[in-house]
Amino acid sequence: MKNMIKKNLLLLVMMAALFEGSAFAIADTDYLKQSEKALSEGHVYVAQDLLKKAEKNSVTPSDRWLINIIFADTLLRSGQIKLAEEKLISIYDAVETSQNLSLISEVMQRFGHIATARNKNQQSAEWYQKAVNTAEQAGDKAQTASALINLSKVNHDKSLLDRASVNIQLVTEPQTKQQLLLSLGYQAGQFGQLQLAQQSLQAVLAQPVSSRFKSQALGYQADLYLQQLRIDDALKLTEQAQLSDSSLDLQLEWSWKRARLLLKKGRYLKSLSAYRNAVQLLQQSRVDFPVMYTNGESSFNQTFSPLYTEYIELLLQQTEQADTQQQQQLLTEVLQIWEQLKAVELQDYFKNTCTVKQQLQSNIIEADTAVLYPITLSNRMVLVVQFSDQIKAYSIDQSPAQIKTIVKSLNDAIYMGDSIVKHSQVLHQWLIAPVKVDLEQHKIKTLVYLPDGALRKIPFALLYDGQQYLTEQYALVTVPGLSLLAAQSKSTNKSDILLAGMSEPGGVVEELFEKGINIFEESTEDLRGLTEKLPLRKLKIRQGSERKITNRNLQIEQLKKDLALPGVSKELKILSELSQVNVMENNNFLLGKFIKSVHRGHSMVHIASHGYFSGDPEKSFIMTHDHLLNMKQLSELFQNEAVNNQPVELVTLSACQTAEGDDRSPLGLSGVVVQTGVKSAIGTLWPVADEAAQQFFSDFYKYYQQPGTTKAQAVQKAQLGLIKNKKLNHPFYWAPFVLVGEWH
Repeated sequence: MKNMIKKNLLLLVMMAALFEGSAFAIADTDYLKQSEKALSEGHVYVAQDLLKKAEKNSVTPSDRWLINIIFADTLLRSGQIKLAEEKLISIYDAVETSQNLSLISEVMQRFGHIATARNKNQQSAEWYQKAVNTAEQAGDKAQTASALINLSKVNHDKSLLDRASVNIQLVTEPQTKQQLLLSLGYQAGQFGQLQLAQQSLQAVLAQPVSSRFKSQALGYQADLYLQQLRIDDALKLTEQAQLSDSSLDLQLEWSWKRARLLLKKGRYLKSLSAYRNAVQLLQQSRVDFPVMYTNGESSFNQTFSPLYTEYIELLLQQTEQADTQQQQQLLTEVLQIWEQLKAVELQDYFKNTCTVKQQLQSNIIEADTAVLYPITLSNRMVLVVQFSDQIKAYSIDQSPAQIKTIVKSLNDAIYMGDSIVKHSQVLHQWLIAPVKVDLEQHKIKTLVYLPDGALRKIPFALLYDGQQYLTEQYALVTVPGLSLLAAQSKSTNKSDILLAGMSEPGGVVEELFEKGINIFEESTEDLRGLTEKLPLRKLKIRQGSERKITNRNLQIEQLKKDLALPGVSKELKILSELSQVNVMENNNFLLGKFIKSVHRGHSMVHIASHGYFSGDPEKSFIMTHDHLLNMKQLSELFQNEAVNNQPVELVTLSACQTAEGDDRSPLGLSGVVVQTGVKSAIGTLWPVADEAAQQFFSDFYKYYQQPGTTKAQAVQKAQLGLIKNKKLNHPFYWAPFVLVGEWH
């Protein structure tokens, strides 16, 4: 899947770069030309603004259709596939009625791009073939060539490129012809048709119409030399490409390629410099870079994670020959790059670069605190530990696939109520044992960790050394990245709590029903073993005949029963008596009233209601009695100006769960901290039992209100209380509670 996503992204980048065919000569406004240039350089949002201006100045229907086709390109390149499709559908009938065959072929190709983005290659091939036929009928050589090249990419048919080449020779408009030659040269190179690729690229270099085209032709030629293992020639051409055009996207591409080539040559310091430059360029161009989402996976993360990890791998190699001072400098850079990658990953998750920002100042690491970074590289894992006075690295000979396998086995054991000791000990041996001596020497009491990939799906609290669980030894906290956390509070009113919850759902059920939200289908698997003994706070639809109810009112009533949380009333009553505060429950826990209560300002907000986090933030939400509170609303709620004067210290979600089988879904819980601006959050990685939640949160608030007790220590003590309870001492009951964010 990862290779397919990366491949599809590269295809779409090439496709979207082509404003194919004579149809683009219809409109001749400055705004349209500027938008085409901006989009070709990767400036998607700039292009959108220019296209809006162009549409205002448009005169004919053909102009407006063309502008909307290009606007669909910008939507596709920014990952908004559904919106791109809707825009194309809205103009398809009109274009078809006009009998403008070139424009019809344009739209057909865009439908092919959309199918490619969705990994539906048969469907995309059908659209591209229709585009070929329509363009040939119109006698449009440029459109025909473009559609043939796109068809060859999904059909893997080299012969189509020869047909495309014949059509390109008959194109007279210089810019269109060179765009097509670049696309042909690139694709021929991918197919190993070196002679055709070389001829096409040389034709561009003979008299390039722009510096960008020259740069692309040189860079693609470098790829051809690399295929022939002519490393010196490839490096020389890559450097020429880099000097030929200053566009950010090309500078990024050639810097990364140059870094890899220098590494092959053994020129490590120059390679490091090139990697450093590529990462800086990626940070600058991140806003506009095209991103595709296929089956919940992001092409950006899959395509560009290797840039960061290759850079980190090289930095770690250099530490082996460095002296102590140089080692510390290199390891500091490793952590900076890893934190950048985690920030980009969250930006990618939320599909918005503005919601995730790194802080210039990170939290100070106290003498009794250590931060553990398990960094998964291509074929191994490196544990980097930051202490108050030094950074140390430990290489672990375990691949990402091996880690994923053991995490899955551990998760299966938890859900089945089986013994987790075997798998938990293996992970402890990999993640904790190598650093244990240093943790003891530094007298560490609080262990902060930044999990990656599959490791996000398990709480480190349940790692087992043969005698004790990790939570019995350390206060634990998960962070999305130290540089993403808010500054530590100087003082907090630990008794100022807003308590809200839903034991019996109201109008929110009708909203779920009307919107057709079916996320419950993802969590219908019955939990067995220990999980049968106590009622769970789990989103589910009942099985059997009840699933076949067709009457709308009966469906809604059944859904209300399925979503009831009878244990919430008792939990809220216990916490109310403990904290001496009022409760918003059911009819009082209405979205509007809740928003007003938050705006009045509180140190802590406790929500005892269904919360759901998936790999897609658009399908992540919390339920109030009458409405869904989605991630965007949650962010706006806590970032509101009225709240900024008194930032929320902690949000606790006592009935949330993350989507099963999705290692991106825990990012939603991190997002509660990073995107909303609250300092910390407590949530659960899987459905919890009523009795466990009641005891855990009662103990947590009791301990946290004690002077000098940190959030991490209060979580630890609350978990120890559950471990001592014979009825709740299986990790299924006490381990899912995780603290995310600032831990003091």
